[in-house]
Formats: sequence, C-alpha cells, structure tokens
Amino acid sequence: MKNLIRFILVSFFAFLTTAGFAQKDMIVATDQNLEDGEFDKYKTFTFASHVEDETDNRYFWESETMKSILKEEIRSSMQAMNYEYVEGPGADADLVVNFQVLKEDTEMTRWENVDATTGYWGFDVVAQDRDFEDKTTYNVEKGTILIHMADIEQGVEVWRGFASGIIEDTELTEIDEIKIGEAVDRIFDKYNYTASR
Repeated sequence: MKNLIRFILVSFFAFLTTAGFAQKDMIVATDQNLEDGEFDKYKTFTFASHVEDETDNRYFWESETMKSILKEEIRSSMQAMNYEYVEGPGADADLVVNFQVLKEDTEMTRWENVDATTGYWGFDVVAQDRDFEDKTTYNVEKGTILIHMADIEQGVEVWRGFASGIIEDTELTEIDEIKIGEAVDRIFDKYNYTASR
C-alpha cells in the first residue's frame, strides 16, 4: 500500500511539473527549404561527426550527458517518422542531423520568401530588396535547443527548428530530461514529413 501511495504521489508530482512546463511560453519555430529539400525522397539519416564523437561536446556546454540525452530524443523522433538511422563516419544517408544548445541569449532573424523557400533562418542574411515586414526576430534564451537537417548529396540545409530556453544548467535533473523530451517533440510536431518507404 505504501508503494502504491508513493507511486501515485510521484506520478502526480511529475504530472504537475510537466503540466506547468507545458503552460510556460516556450517559443518553438521551424523552417524548411522547399526549393532544395527533397522531402518526399528522404529515407535515412545520420548525425554530424561531432555528435558521434564522444570527446567533442563543445556545442553542448561540454556535457556528454546533455548531448547523449538530446541525441537519443532526436533519434527516437526521427525513427518514429519512419527514418532509418545509419551510424558511423562516412555513413551513406540522405540527411545529416546536427543539433546544439545555445550557451547564451541570442537574437535570431527569419526572412520570409527568400529564394523561393517559405522562409530562411540566418545570422548573416543579406537583406537586399527585402521589406521590413518580411523580417521576424526571435529573442531566444540561453539553453535553446537548435536542430538542423541537411541534404548530404546537395550539401544544403533543408530544415531547422528550435525551442527556446529549455536547459538552464549542465547538471541535468529528471525534470530537465522531461523538458528536453517535450521540447524535441514540439519541434518535430512542426516537421510535416515522414520517410518515403
């Protein structure tokens, strides 16, 4: 009986924690390159070489644990969309997935209808012939998770998504892991494709 009560209390606490997090204003946005992306043909994915390298944690606050948790969440999301994971350096895959966690608050700008895409994220976009109304600026917080996908054959980024201010510290708690999982889910909720089979 004690175990049942304890289980109920722990479950209730976890529910309250995640419910509170879900209500928080989490900025989630994505973009896709419709001109270069062949989303109806992609079947396989791999991770960028620094993600696979256990000694390279520079984009994850020097935390192998943080990188590992994110990698597993992203891999699970991709596989749930029917993509096949191909492991190893020089992997023969359609997409390479890269991700990082921002260490400080950052301003990100998105330009509408650049080069026939639905939009373009860029820190260095030249705004020639762009109207001010085409620009959307996001002030994202430290701990923002960024996920990028590139078409390996063409060598171009075809999709990007982020969730703002998810991670506060390298000392990750169970609640942080839940927040990471929810953030990755919400990013991929905006990815409107599944692998072609």
